[in-house]
Amino acid sequence: MGLDVFTLLLVVATLFLYLDCREKGKQQVKRWEREDSLKAEESKPCAFVELGKRESCSHVFALCHNLGDRPFIVEPAL
Repeated sequence: MGLDVFTLLLVVATLFLYLDCREKGKQQVKRWEREDSLKAEESKPCAFVELGKRESCSHVFALCHNLGDRPFIVEPAL
């Protein structure tokens, strides 16, 4: 009788641990997906650069447009 109860308790504890591990695994996968999406967002370009030319000057210069993530200043050297 005592071994039957002990075996039943072990089965219940094993089932509880299995379900808990399975739930934590799902949470970990969601966390990894969220971190991957954040890394993908951070790796997007932060500026758009194009070449331009003024009518009054024959030099070509770069126009840099900030996309709002990291501010910077670019001054053309003439």
